[in-house]
Amino acid sequence: MESRFKFKFRLDKRRKLDDGTYPIKVNIHTVSSNTNRDFSLSTRLQKFNCSERDFKDIWTNRFKYDSFGDVSGETTVLGSKLELRTKLKVVYDRLIDVIERNDVHTYLDVKKALANYSPAKKKNTDFISIDLAFKNYINELEGRSRFKTATSYRTTYNNIKNFDPGLKYLRYITTQWLKDFDRTRRNNVSASTVGVDTRNIRAVWNANIDIKDAYPFGKGKYTPPTGQAKNQGLEIKDLKKILNFQTENPFHQEARDFFIFSYYAGGMNFKDIALLEKNQVEFIRAKTRFTAKKVVKVKLELNEHQLEIVSRRKGKKYLFNLLDGITDPKEIQSKISNTVQRISQRLKEIAKLLDIDFPVSYNWARHSFATKLYQSNVTMKSISESMGHTDVKTTMGYLDTLIDKEKSKIDDALNLD
Repeated sequence: MESRFKFKFRLDKRRKLDDGTYPIKVNIHTVSSNTNRDFSLSTRLQKFNCSERDFKDIWTNRFKYDSFGDVSGETTVLGSKLELRTKLKVVYDRLIDVIERNDVHTYLDVKKALANYSPAKKKNTDFISIDLAFKNYINELEGRSRFKTATSYRTTYNNIKNFDPGLKYLRYITTQWLKDFDRTRRNNVSASTVGVDTRNIRAVWNANIDIKDAYPFGKGKYTPPTGQAKNQGLEIKDLKKILNFQTENPFHQEARDFFIFSYYAGGMNFKDIALLEKNQVEFIRAKTRFTAKKVVKVKLELNEHQLEIVSRRKGKKYLFNLLDGITDPKEIQSKISNTVQRISQRLKEIAKLLDIDFPVSYNWARHSFATKLYQSNVTMKSISESMGHTDVKTTMGYLDTLIDKEKSKIDDALNLD
């Protein structure tokens, strides 16, 4: 499934033009040699340049996503922005075609084929291959620096191939195929994991095929499962143990510090913490930055415990020293993923040292924040806003166990026996 080339559009910020804009270039990555080369899109007849802010609106953040993280449409741009986006989409589609051609072997071949582009014979998109559909979708995600999500889709592709090695076309994923896939996968993994795979399949289908009569998802067909939410909030006595934990082990100290910082910051996602810049007073959750219809800004007010943590871990560009010297988006994501995995492992060790009866991981900070506010009778709306959620239903997912207990109390109160 690996392509010989990958590509993405980027602004050449080394060359600021007289009007304050920058040229848009294509970066071609040759997989075999692991090399990158750029070339300009502008010609005598067409100009491809814009400001840094406009580039984010036009291309980087152009997609809308539903609550499952699947593409649901494009953001709205008008006038010259729309004109430039349309031109970039034409180039994008041509590049997708060019890098798949058998006679294109080098960077110069790609550049030449694009300059002299003529469309290949129209393909029957009703029968697009599984390989091509997933490869294009993954390339699109990586082009927007969504490397973690791209990895999820790559895993789904491998799971499809393991389940049905002979499956060739995307259209052959029918309602019955999905039910069989679901049933077989659940012998080894949870419903939540199956749900991730089948939602990924749905997103790739939606991006490639428009055949309403063959659509395998929806009412009366197949619906991706959702896992049962589990409340993972610590009680105050356990939170105090972690707050007061002292150690000379640098890895345990790191885990304790970021757990406490996250807890006091509304259960802040680790990626959001890593990307905090100095003097930043509010943030938008990275998880919802490009997926939510409504942008929610969360205020950041540091208390004495958080300031103490910052003083130990000061960065140069960023608030913390996690990403100093790293500029490549893929390397940044890798660093964040590896660090949070290490932190979660060390937190489990800390929990044992402190006689906490739960396998604590980093995300328990967020659940603990929600639990503490709920138990303190803070309104659901306020909890939701503090957590940066755009929908109160999302917040309730963190509190299902507690809400079930309240329902039980109601039943007991109404009991006349």
